[in-house]
Amino acid sequence: MDRYIWLLPTIFMFHDMEEIVGIKKWISRHYDEVTARFPAADKILAPYKGISTARFAAAVYEELIIFIVICMMADATDIPFFDGMWLGAFIGFAAHLVVHLAQAVAVRGYVPALITSLISLPPSAYIIYRSWLGMETGISAIVGAAVGIIVLAANLIIIHHFMKPQKNN
Repeated sequence: MDRYIWLLPTIFMFHDMEEIVGIKKWISRHYDEVTARFPAADKILAPYKGISTARFAAAVYEELIIFIVICMMADATDIPFFDGMWLGAFIGFAAHLVVHLAQAVAVRGYVPALITSLISLPPSAYIIYRSWLGMETGISAIVGAAVGIIVLAANLIIIHHFMKPQKNN
């Protein structure tokens, strides 16, 4: 696992750069079409409709910091919990890649981050598999993996909330 630890933030940034660059333009071009086909998508896409590239990039940066902290804890200690947390975070990130693939299938076309999802998913799956094989898989590591997934999911909910355009009072 030690050889793969720092690939998590590296692959994450490779992937999210495509999202940062493309999200605003894609939303402005495809919002009406996607929400007409999938009315429920309005709740998901509406916050992004008026988002600035800087605001989206700030959310990505905050997520990168979390990945780096998790990597530092896993790299600097021999505590199975932190190795598990890293693995859980990587699993959560890989699930995020799968979501982009599903989005592309649903809209029958390109979505921001599709290309880097296609490129990043195979090595991410391999890294997760190889790391799992090399990990101490006791209860501490399994709990750590669950915590890593929960931290990542909770953080996504939080950053999506703060990415919404703020209403002026």
